[in-house]
Amino acid sequence: MSISVEFPQGAGGFWLSHIINCTINDTEFTNSQVNWHESSVIHAQHKLPLEKKASDNRISISSYNAKYNFWVSYVKKRIMHELVYTRYKNIRLPVCPNQKNTTQYEDFEWLLNQCRFIINYEPLEYNLNWTDLYEDKISAWNTICDRLAASNLPTLEYKKFCHYVDIYLKTIPKIVICPNHKYFHIWAIALLDINDLSPNFDIFENLATPKYYQWYEKHKDFVLNETKKLAYFS
Repeated sequence: MSISVEFPQGAGGFWLSHIINCTINDTEFTNSQVNWHESSVIHAQHKLPLEKKASDNRISISSYNAKYNFWVSYVKKRIMHELVYTRYKNIRLPVCPNQKNTTQYEDFEWLLNQCRFIINYEPLEYNLNWTDLYEDKISAWNTICDRLAASNLPTLEYKKFCHYVDIYLKTIPKIVICPNHKYFHIWAIALLDINDLSPNFDIFENLATPKYYQWYEKHKDFVLNETKKLAYFS
């Protein structure tokens, strides 16, 4: 029996899955300065298919008030560090890694969908509250141990867990809200879309035009206020 990890992009799901794999199989934890995409062995996915949910052998990692943190981490640790990119209107646009021969419009939509997913994500019953990694390591450790024990699997030593957390937190980028940054604009577009404030023109075609900036400035205060609610400052 094993555990499946579900998580929004940028929340450390592969790190958590690596911890669980090391605990179950009594193997060495791999240090990393960026992420654990190549170290995960157990099932780690952003949204598990329905057939995987029957046994409910799942745990998630997320926090409502850290969704902007996840977006920033995803941008810096995945988009900028790993993905091939193209240029659109002087914007570094990542090429969708899941399909071949995509158009720039499809790449743009893929990127927006990653951000939408982060904002919309709802955690599972067994959820490691991401902010507990800073504020309450014992609670975070208990969540993992409870999930493992419920599946009759070996549990994790607290001292080891604290060591793994220290390594992980060193990979987290500093959170600064920069409303004029190009990737903040992607966040803003997704956030406004989710709140039914999308414009009556094509965003992709009008990106970085006066028409776009006029729309953005109109909703900028809303975006900043909502972002502050979704950002955790350690």
